[in-house]
Amino acid sequence: MKLNLNIEILVITMLVAAFGFTTFQRNFVWKDDYSLWGDCVEKSYERVEPHNNFGVACKNRGMLDKAIFHYKKALNIKPDVVAAIKNLGVAMSDKGNFEEAVKYFSAALVINPEDFDAHYQLGRILEKQGQVNEAMPHFVEIIRINPDYAPAYNEIGIILAEKGKLQKSKEFFLKAIQLEPDYKDAKDNLLILKKMMRLDEK
Repeated sequence: MKLNLNIEILVITMLVAAFGFTTFQRNFVWKDDYSLWGDCVEKSYERVEPHNNFGVACKNRGMLDKAIFHYKKALNIKPDVVAAIKNLGVAMSDKGNFEEAVKYFSAALVINPEDFDAHYQLGRILEKQGQVNEAMPHFVEIIRINPDYAPAYNEIGIILAEKGKLQKSKEFFLKAIQLEPDYKDAKDNLLILKKMMRLDEK
């Protein structure tokens, strides 16, 4: 019985050691999200999620062209993945390719018209291009979908201020701050607006 017990202990020890080595290898390969999803792409090249998530990891490291490649690969596999479409829109915007960015966010809204994040991203891009009349409906739609989304009120406040509707603009900045009391952008915009209003009174 003693001999058998020793053999059992030896077998268990070998299994534990093998498991420990496998865990060590996995931890080495998956030391961060870039390594994790890069490994997943290699092992599951025809799956959507690894490409999309590896694209995010690439973008977070400033590797925009590589991120775009993997977002597009994800969409080649499954064209209606909204996350990959929006990620492409963000990457294109970061590269300054606003026309392409508009195309991708518009495509995301065709799939899901209630996606308030896509409305926000698209509205911001149009606003940057000076197309405030085209941007405004997207921010208004966000408030319909999600009335507590403070950034939408802030953007509407900016557009109204640019149109000279200062009192109405103030109401939207105040609403943004009411929803998010620590919202620095809205607070800064309100201070600027108050200076504009004082100048307007002189």
